[in-house]
Amino acid sequence: MARDNEELVKIFAGPLVEAELRHAALSDAGIESKVVGTELTGSFGSALADSIELWIASGDLPEAEEVLLKPAKPHQEHAKFPHPTDDPKPAAPHTHKEPHVNPDPRS
Repeated sequence: MARDNEELVKIFAGPLVEAELRHAALSDAGIESKVVGTELTGSFGSALADSIELWIASGDLPEAEEVLLKPAKPHQEHAKFPHPTDDPKPAAPHTHKEPHVNPDPRS
């Protein structure tokens, strides 16, 4: 983080995915943040609760709270593409039946 003389505050501790989501939201809002503790996941995995932390400069705290308390945007639906109508559906594959051969030649 660029501001060396400003005090840092921890604003989140929890799972890596949630920390990264919050970090991305802050970055989109122009707020610099740092995710720490990711090195621990390589050796301990999720055994250490709240080992991933998100830190920001104390001066950015009011803006960060506003960004993080905002409800998340709903996901946009993908465009609906119609099914092709120019080609008919392929027919079911032809099933070949072998003729019945009696295994007993005497009958």
